[in-house]
Amino acid sequence: MESDVADFDGRSSLLYRFHQKSMSTVKDIISLKFKTMQSDGVMLHGEGQRGDRITLELMKGKLSLQINLGDTKLHSINSHTSVTLGSLLDDQHWHSITIERYNKQVNFTVDKHTQHFRTKGEFDYLDIDYELSFGGIPVPGKSVNFRRKNFHGCIENLYYNGVNIIDLAKRHKPQIHIMGNVTFSCSEAHIIPVTFMSSSSYLLLPGTPQMDGLSISFQFRTWNKDGLLLHNELREASGTLQIHLSDGKLKITILKLSRTQTDIATGCPETVRNAGCSNPFGAFHGCMRLIFIDNQPADLIRVQQGLLGNFSDLQLDLCGIVDRCLPNYCEHGGECSQSWSTFYCNCSGTGYKRATCHNSVHEQSCEAYKHTGNTSGFFFIDPDGSGPVGPLLVYCNMTEDKTWTVIQHNNTELTKVRGSSAEKPYLVQLSYNASMEQLRAMINSMDYCEQKVVYHCKKSRLLNTPGPVIEWLVKEVGFKRVEFEIRTFDSKVELTNIYLEKISAIDIKTTHLPAYGLERG
Repeated sequence: MESDVADFDGRSSLLYRFHQKSMSTVKDIISLKFKTMQSDGVMLHGEGQRGDRITLELMKGKLSLQINLGDTKLHSINSHTSVTLGSLLDDQHWHSITIERYNKQVNFTVDKHTQHFRTKGEFDYLDIDYELSFGGIPVPGKSVNFRRKNFHGCIENLYYNGVNIIDLAKRHKPQIHIMGNVTFSCSEAHIIPVTFMSSSSYLLLPGTPQMDGLSISFQFRTWNKDGLLLHNELREASGTLQIHLSDGKLKITILKLSRTQTDIATGCPETVRNAGCSNPFGAFHGCMRLIFIDNQPADLIRVQQGLLGNFSDLQLDLCGIVDRCLPNYCEHGGECSQSWSTFYCNCSGTGYKRATCHNSVHEQSCEAYKHTGNTSGFFFIDPDGSGPVGPLLVYCNMTEDKTWTVIQHNNTELTKVRGSSAEKPYLVQLSYNASMEQLRAMINSMDYCEQKVVYHCKKSRLLNTPGPVIEWLVKEVGFKRVEFEIRTFDSKVELTNIYLEKISAIDIKTTHLPAYGLERG
């Protein structure tokens, strides 16, 4: 099957214009392949008047998908959902992309990696006005907050909801408007990358002795923060030029020497070390490409054939760099960083430790804090240990034989209720300082749990029928007991404790409550 390819020069784009004013979809499927040498560039963009937006963009060699399904509060803060996937995608190799959306659910796939997420926005459909642009933004300032580079590279087999966009463009169909210079073949620039594999790797290339000046340019990529990139002994013993990385910053050093040498080395080979090449910066581990000396490209094919210069322990015609943080093995939100040979996890602020932020720094219960000699107070506990649920702050009451774990909520004061009915119940929200997952994990680890609710009433009865409030506490959260304390102001009842063993639940919402109130413990 023949592929449909388009080549974008960084200033061009394809506009897919709709038959009507806007296109509203609840389901979208977008697929394409691309290759580029540029680390940044917009590949797809569309937007609507209600804040709807979809943007696919290369950012620092990674793909960012930004999508929003509309909001009545236009341009609200944090209204867009943004997901980043992939790494080192500007390597001039083909990469595949698939975007599948149904309502708010999105599957975003780059090569073999897929991320599932839900979009923000009030609606289930994507409402795009007039057109979708591929390869960049055709009109500067179409969105006042959106100013990005256009895509520079090749796109193959571009499909939007079953429509072959490039095929329509090639056949000059009226739905497609071509902006700038788009060609329908992929220019194959023969670029040979070089990988420096070890501390003994180097590439030695001849300079141009008859020239008074020196011009050198190249692109490089590495995870290491230190390393010698280039060594050159200048003409007439005027000094030595060294370009190196120091703590992630590029620096140039000129040293005085006593000999004349015109060869240019990346790395510090043995033959040049004896002539004064010293390397206090460490070896460079990474890739280089587009090496130019005095405005002439280095002929690495002749180097590989042994006809030009010299080299050791190199991979020619291949960039062997690997992103060891994709996938991210750092757990619980640990930040991944890497060098050429390994990766590291920064566990600061996560509540976890060890190599991959796997082990919790907190005890699993108040009982464990008591056994280590602590007294009552606030502590972080991690009830599922190294599991996915994060730690939570609780109060540990260690004054009794039993150790009590108390979770705070937002409503411990008396709440006055002035009448309610089954049709219009009075609702009170209890917001705990823990997520539902944290509550479940903590309750599952306990021998006994209870939630106390106190009801003050005067000449009123509490309806003894099942209802959603206590059922939520029992079934959803998992409380093993809920205690109700009913205080009345008639002569018959002073205090009554009702336990779950006696009734299934109490429905607070449908109870006729007089103007006294609820007190929660």
